[in-house]
Amino acid sequence: QLKFGKYRNAAASLVGPVPDIEELVAAGKTHGVCPFFLGRDAGKEADIVFLPYNYLLDPSTRRTMADSINWSNAVVIFDEAHNVESVSSDSCSFDITAKQLADAMAETKRCKEVCLERIERGQVALADVPAAGGEAQGPDYRRLAADMDLLASVLKALETGLHTLAAKLPPPPLHGGGGGGGGDSGLTRPGSFLFEFLAQFNITSHTISALNAAIDAASDVLAAAEVEAGRTSGRASTVALQHLQSCLNLAFSTLEPLSDKPGAPPAHKGFRVHVHMQRSWGADKLAAPTLS
Repeated sequence: QLKFGKYRNAAASLVGPVPDIEELVAAGKTHGVCPFFLGRDAGKEADIVFLPYNYLLDPSTRRTMADSINWSNAVVIFDEAHNVESVSSDSCSFDITAKQLADAMAETKRCKEVCLERIERGQVALADVPAAGGEAQGPDYRRLAADMDLLASVLKALETGLHTLAAKLPPPPLHGGGGGGGGDSGLTRPGSFLFEFLAQFNITSHTISALNAAIDAASDVLAAAEVEAGRTSGRASTVALQHLQSCLNLAFSTLEPLSDKPGAPPAHKGFRVHVHMQRSWGADKLAAPTLS
């Protein structure tokens, strides 16, 4: 967002009437602003905005731009609308694999290591600068290191629970590449089963906010560590944690009713939970459980 505040009120004047991505990049280079934030801010005043389906249908992507647009008296046109059903299904579904859980545990371990390294260097928090209240800004390294231990134990228990669910399932066939078991293989339960399963590991609607805070803090710390090491961005360093966070937030959002009508059922009534064995794309073709 470097220099963006200077140009915030003139965002639309920096580009043509209907700018494409190349023009946004050119304006960013000329004026020293970020093309992403430039385009997002200009969209607030635009007469016409073109968006991919997922920007409107996927809540996580909608928050990045679509929710900043004033939709009152707006006309929404879906081109190639026969694709809406599949995109909507994809945006409301997810897969959590055993490997992703293992990768997430590795990321928590790396975050703890970074925290301990910072503590040894005498740093207290990510932005080691006193805020208005006199405390350091950003995640507290000691607290975050302890949080990573707790998060790792939760993830390990979740991984073990997933393997336990899948223990009695038949292995998927060797043919079909990395696909699932096919046919009727797997364990299918109502949507409410997911919350019963997660509650065994103290992942509930009451604890999800703390889980989100821990993952956000880990993302900030690891991103800062990657940038400090000379990389342009460190967001990929928490890709498994962020994927898990996105899946859990999507799941708990289905606790809300489908409509504002009194007595409306929760959204998860329309979902199913499926656990199946899926072979990896690697040469070993090992089967591992997947929660969908």
